[in-house]
Amino acid sequence: LPIIAAQRLDSLKIAPQVLELVPPHVAKEQKILPLLIDEKENSLSLLMFDPLDSKTIEEIKIVAKAEKINIFLASCMPH
Repeated sequence: LPIIAAQRLDSLKIAPQVLELVPPHVAKEQKILPLLIDEKENSLSLLMFDPLDSKTIEEIKIVAKAEKINIFLASCMPH
């Protein structure tokens, strides 16, 4: 899985329409952050602290109407 250090999150530029795909309370509860949509592939890239949480991944797939979810692991470790 690709890893993004938590310290780098402040520098990410995420389009507002991407953030709107996941309700804020769900993102906070599940510790996820939508990063990017690829409309051509109908996929959503998602930053997660628990990439093995298949239930959340499936729920986000439905909410975001995405065929595919690309997972990025959020790391708290300094790089």
